[in-house]
Amino acid sequence: MKHFSCIYDEKEIAKIYKNTKNLEYNSLLIQVFSGISLKSYIHNVVETLKSYFPNAKIVGVTTDGEIFNSKILNDEVVISFDFFQKSEIDVVMIEYDDLYEDGRHIASRLKDNSKLMFLYVSGLELNGDKLIKGLNSLDKKIPIIGAIAGDNAKFKKNYVFYGENISNKAILAVIINSDDLSVKLGSSFGWLKFGRRMKITKSENNIVYEIDEKPAFEVYSYYLGEEIKNFFPRIGVEFPLIKTENNFNIARAVIGFNGTDLIFGGELKEGDIVNFGIAEISKVLESSKEVFEEVLLSKTEAVYVISCMARRRFVEKLSSLELKMLKNIPNIGFFGYGEFFEDKFLNQTTNIVVLSEGGDLENKSLYYPKNDKITTIESLVHLVDVAFNEVRQKLYIDNVTHLPNKSAFDEDVLREPKSAVLFDIKKFSNINDKYGEEIGDEVLKSFSKVLKEKIPKSAKLYRISADNFIVLFFKEIDSVQFAREVIEYFYSNPLCIKINNDEYEIEIDLFASIVEDVKPKEIKIKADLALKHLKENSGRIVVYSKELKIEEKINKEIETLRFVKKAIMDDRIIPVFQKIEKEEPTYEALVRIVKENGEMVSPYFFLESIKNTRYYDELTEIMIEKTFQTFQNKPFKVSLNFSFEDIKNQKTVDFLIEMIEKYNMKDKLIIEILETESISEYEIYEEFVKKITSLGVEIAIDDFGSGYSNFVYLVNLHPHYIKIDGSLIKSLDKDEKFYKIVKSIVQFSKEMNIKVVAEFVKDKKIYQICKDLGIDGLQGYYIHEPSKVIDDNK
Repeated sequence: MKHFSCIYDEKEIAKIYKNTKNLEYNSLLIQVFSGISLKSYIHNVVETLKSYFPNAKIVGVTTDGEIFNSKILNDEVVISFDFFQKSEIDVVMIEYDDLYEDGRHIASRLKDNSKLMFLYVSGLELNGDKLIKGLNSLDKKIPIIGAIAGDNAKFKKNYVFYGENISNKAILAVIINSDDLSVKLGSSFGWLKFGRRMKITKSENNIVYEIDEKPAFEVYSYYLGEEIKNFFPRIGVEFPLIKTENNFNIARAVIGFNGTDLIFGGELKEGDIVNFGIAEISKVLESSKEVFEEVLLSKTEAVYVISCMARRRFVEKLSSLELKMLKNIPNIGFFGYGEFFEDKFLNQTTNIVVLSEGGDLENKSLYYPKNDKITTIESLVHLVDVAFNEVRQKLYIDNVTHLPNKSAFDEDVLREPKSAVLFDIKKFSNINDKYGEEIGDEVLKSFSKVLKEKIPKSAKLYRISADNFIVLFFKEIDSVQFAREVIEYFYSNPLCIKINNDEYEIEIDLFASIVEDVKPKEIKIKADLALKHLKENSGRIVVYSKELKIEEKINKEIETLRFVKKAIMDDRIIPVFQKIEKEEPTYEALVRIVKENGEMVSPYFFLESIKNTRYYDELTEIMIEKTFQTFQNKPFKVSLNFSFEDIKNQKTVDFLIEMIEKYNMKDKLIIEILETESISEYEIYEEFVKKITSLGVEIAIDDFGSGYSNFVYLVNLHPHYIKIDGSLIKSLDKDEKFYKIVKSIVQFSKEMNIKVVAEFVKDKKIYQICKDLGIDGLQGYYIHEPSKVIDDNK
């Protein structure tokens, strides 16, 4: 093949004619890149060319700037002449109606030896992706290079033309069929993602209505200034949105707007995660250098360069420096409003194709220009990018594990992961309590490092709270099997933590809740609900499902909270009292809520739901004061239940002591506490017991025998009473094993000088067995039903 080019001038055309009139060739392709968008002028250019080359295929496109031997021109017409010895040219021009179907029609023209398609399209608000999808739908793969026609950034009318047919709404495809043509393409991008990630929340094809649930134009106005309306769509081309598909960054430039709706050069689907794009000059030039070097390794007889108008309009010298790299190599091309490359529609790229039917240029060396003339803007872009990344580091990275944090998770989850696994380190607070926060932090670092190594490359790990880590999976995976393997690994492999010269072996156990097939914004909510369900039941792994009825339980708990809140406001929290029959009569205070109809509600129906809420603390304080008010002038002792939550709440403990002194309850109060297996909890219990007994208050261990039945625990706490759990007492007459357990507890207690009380004495038979065992105190409905009134004579 032979390649010639010129700036439009009849003398230059005549010169090329003279040099080629004796040339033997099979087909001639003439391409016209016109910076003048007047149909009459284009018609005259075509007629002039036809007069010299009547058998040529003459095609063309209007531009936003022309490229001629690495120079950028304006309002000129540049022309290429390709004389092919071994190739055929097929030209298709369609006035489009349905870009997808028209793309399919063009694809149907492809042959087995089709080597390249130049693709040019006129129109200003078209969807380039739709055309590409049509071209690709028949699986007839062919290299494609081209662009949407320009009109010098006026965005009024652009054209493509084939011979005398000139149209502002057409597809022009030039297909080169050959067994001998060598084709090599390359694409340079280099634009940086900038600013925070955003989500397309409402769109249709290439029209975007909402970004992050806000009108699309308002988002652009917020970041680029209110006055941008006067510069649309040019400003939208210079600051595109960038999305990532299959690890390939694709820019989408605004090419039009309608009110608050933005029209982009290609599709942006609902759910796409995007960033604003900005050019950092050095990265753009480096990208182009690598692309040019690779492409020019192929044999080269003709070089076409097709670039995006934003590359030259954003920074005036950018494209000039980029194209100067090719100054030693003849080249021709233009700037358009969106680029077709291979199987994609792109924005903000420079694309190059080299053609050869066997020949090669002698000199293909690149020229490497200095970019010192634009260091100010380059430095500014770099400065802003670095500053933003520093802020992003603080906002999106956990400062202990250096993993992405909850804020990063909230953005990434919008990418619609396939599934997620939430890991919770069991009783992590115990590690901090026992070893200190420094070692606790090292545990978190070590844990996160190991867990990160175990996740697939397509997944991402986040630390979203103190001891909660979540993995998002963006590809299908057996989440249950993954969770099981992780749990088993950490269960079998303690973490080895080294601090200075000390070494600690820390065992880690985990809960895992799994969510699949839920809306992105619900992933963490569902994972948290499933984790809560898991902790309240048994097991290590749970998969969230509607069958668990977690939401129903949560709704019920919310209703319970409202019920308790209203009861507190209406002063309907009361104590009732159940007599304990022993040497000196005692009563246990039990909480009840009086409904508006007078019915009393047991704590069974509300107490668990209000734990870890302020209503629990308020209810405890109400019970303390109302009980003391009732008993301050009574000749009986009274016992109050205190949970571990009450004991570790210093405000509640301080209130208890204040009320003891106010109502003079020092020798009349018994505090019932539950036994515990935790060392850290035991230490808190021991401190509480010492403080409260110094006031003359007695201690009872409640529900003994229901849990750990730790006799060492009894020895260390020195309680005045133990209350044997009702689950043992109620079966004394039916199960000999229970009888023996109770008997051993009674014998041990007597030897330790601890009095024993039996709960749940339901009938005469149980009553008599307890008496025969020598139990000191008896409590149950057989003896006395809870009552609001205390009979001073009993």
